[in-house]
Amino acid sequence: MAPGVLIFNPTSGRSDKRALARRLAARLNVLGAEAELRATHRPGEASDLAAQAARAGAAFVAVMGGDGSVREAGEALAGGGTPLLLLPSGTSNVLARSLGIPLNPEKAADLVLTGEVRRMDGALANGRWFFFMCGAGVDAEMMAAISIPAKKVLGRASFYPTAARLLMTYRFPLLAVEADGERLNGGYVVVSNVSHYAGRYVLIPGADPFDGRLGLVVFEARSWREILPHYPHLLKGSLLGRPGITHRAVQQVRIQGPPDVRWQLDGDAMGTLPVEIDVRPGALPIYCPRPTPSLSL
Repeated sequence: MAPGVLIFNPTSGRSDKRALARRLAARLNVLGAEAELRATHRPGEASDLAAQAARAGAAFVAVMGGDGSVREAGEALAGGGTPLLLLPSGTSNVLARSLGIPLNPEKAADLVLTGEVRRMDGALANGRWFFFMCGAGVDAEMMAAISIPAKKVLGRASFYPTAARLLMTYRFPLLAVEADGERLNGGYVVVSNVSHYAGRYVLIPGADPFDGRLGLVVFEARSWREILPHYPHLLKGSLLGRPGITHRAVQQVRIQGPPDVRWQLDGDAMGTLPVEIDVRPGALPIYCPRPTPSLSL
């Protein structure tokens, strides 16, 4: 079997990552998992490099970057047998948080020895893979508006000026949702494969990315005045069950609305509605922490 490959985005997050990538490659070598470094320089290149590695029979594909780089590599690995090793070093690291992967990438590298490979669910949205969430409405508008250079310099703080502008200008359009035959309406829609949202926030407590279903959350709110009261409950992980919030476990979702409403995947703006989403159970092999044995008395 060929050595593994470590794909890294040199500018993910707020600093140059080349030195860290070299340390991680050295760490993997010490663990007996040789890895060859591959840097990305353009959008979509992580997918190309992961596909090349899988075709060459790489033992694993490690990705050191943000959620966008992980999604790109996952696109190439979904449905195959080459496992993904996630080394979080981005701004939000939603997938790592949801899977219990250490946020320290050097500790995450140890999973190649101490972890286990599991096949997590993925989903297709208009034919594009995603692994933790699809959003339609205000969050996609924010992703499209954020300056990439500002995000690299300011990190999560880059979201605040955009959020402030949208607070003054965004009008929540009516979105029509059809989910496994049920029809719902709202002003903002999230389809999530995992528990976490936008970093450390817990949107769907107990969400299981291995159960063959997606979590649908529909916000009925059609204005900031209606949606902002939900925010403290998102911070506490107690959003579900509130009036104006509908939650379902689903396999297929179609979201329709005005043709200028945007949708996003795993933090990257994609296009405008409509969007059709289908779960793909067990699509992505990925290194995860081993479950902690429960103690019985």
